[in-house]
Amino acid sequence: MQKPNAYDTATFKPHEDTNSILDLLEDVVVNDHTYLDEEAQDLVELGDEYSLQKDYKQAKFWWKKAASKGSAKAHLRLAYYHRSVEWNYQKSVQSFKAAAKGENVQAQCHVGELCYDSNNYKGAIKWFTRAAERGSTSAQRKLGYMYYTGTGVKKNLEFAAEWYHKSASEDNITKHDPRKFHAPSGKKSESEEQAARKLTMTTTTASILIYIVYYSVSDHIYTVAKEVQTGLESQGAKVKMFQIPDNFASDILPLNVLPWKNVPNITVDKLKKADGILWGIPIRFGSMPVQVKAFLDDTSRLLSSRALSGKFTGIFFSSSSRQDGQETTAFAALANFYRHGMLYVPLGFSFARTFDQTEVANGFVYGAETVNDKNTAFKPTKDELEIARKQGINLLKSSKLIVTAQNGKNRIRGKSLPQKSRTPIAMVPPKQISKDLCERLDQWRLPLAIRRLCVLYTESYIDYISYIETVLPLYSH
Repeated sequence: MQKPNAYDTATFKPHEDTNSILDLLEDVVVNDHTYLDEEAQDLVELGDEYSLQKDYKQAKFWWKKAASKGSAKAHLRLAYYHRSVEWNYQKSVQSFKAAAKGENVQAQCHVGELCYDSNNYKGAIKWFTRAAERGSTSAQRKLGYMYYTGTGVKKNLEFAAEWYHKSASEDNITKHDPRKFHAPSGKKSESEEQAARKLTMTTTTASILIYIVYYSVSDHIYTVAKEVQTGLESQGAKVKMFQIPDNFASDILPLNVLPWKNVPNITVDKLKKADGILWGIPIRFGSMPVQVKAFLDDTSRLLSSRALSGKFTGIFFSSSSRQDGQETTAFAALANFYRHGMLYVPLGFSFARTFDQTEVANGFVYGAETVNDKNTAFKPTKDELEIARKQGINLLKSSKLIVTAQNGKNRIRGKSLPQKSRTPIAMVPPKQISKDLCERLDQWRLPLAIRRLCVLYTESYIDYISYIETVLPLYSH
């Protein structure tokens, strides 16, 4: 005897609200193509009227008539009727199945969930795929998760990225016109093609706020910081520069003559507002100065609120020699950044100057660096300043993935943006996940981890893989 499918045997708790079947349909995706003729539509609407009057006997009568004519909407209403009024689980599941076969997207998602909950992953893939192909963003996200985790299918990160990408694109466009993604044929309708062409978003970086926070008792770090700022502002980012207050060296140097004397002091609370932070750290005896260490330790009061979680960060240095502890300083700072959940973006070998060995230049892997010795006349060299500009641009590219129209916690955990701040996104064919996609991720109403999954196929940083493996399972819903 063949084992029954999950939707043939599933049981579930009845819905608590039995006053109106239509109350259960408030969030149901409307699909006008489920009606086969006008008579079926009239019958469903007649049943709806009786349901509003709480005359469920008459409502059921007319819905059954509409269902006999092939109306998937009628089957869906009967499914909720059996679920919340009669409490007949078997009939409810049968009606969900009939509505799903009638190409009702909501029913297909529901049957897919029943299969998934019963570990019938083959059936779940079948129904989620049918719903996803008709524009269900929830089904697309579920497929993305299943392909990412290898649940019921062979793990495939490329397929996962494609489904997440479809979900983001269709979700944004559908909110402007919910009819665009329910054409009955496999081909896109003319209105879909027009929407894909018209809803093209030109990404700007004006809303990205980057902080440059440094400590120095000379002008070396300040000079490099100004060059980092130049790189960021050349790409349109908003930049604010701060210095870490010095409570120890006021009697050592005449600070009033230094070029950065008017740069405001940073406070721990100010860090919350930034989308990304670049730190300028001079190296002292192979590590960071006590002033920087004290400030980073003070950020521990932000741990419980996760105010720095998800912010991209980087470091640039100054030292007295090329063997003065760049790695140990970077690792000491990383111990703090990782506890906050900040995402460190190394400069790495990310541009052509890295491989030019005709002249010695400092920095690269961990961040830009200037060596203040007599060989450089105690000033950053042209190459060091170029690397600093590149580091600013490099961090901005990563920060563009997490910026939203609002600051604070809503940027993390994938919470929805206010309706007025959502921006429609151009449709991009799934398999053309390219660098162009990075430029379109800014305003996507998706968790940070999902956006980074898309970026996995556009950037070569191995660090992104470890980030994805850590945080994406938190957003399976």
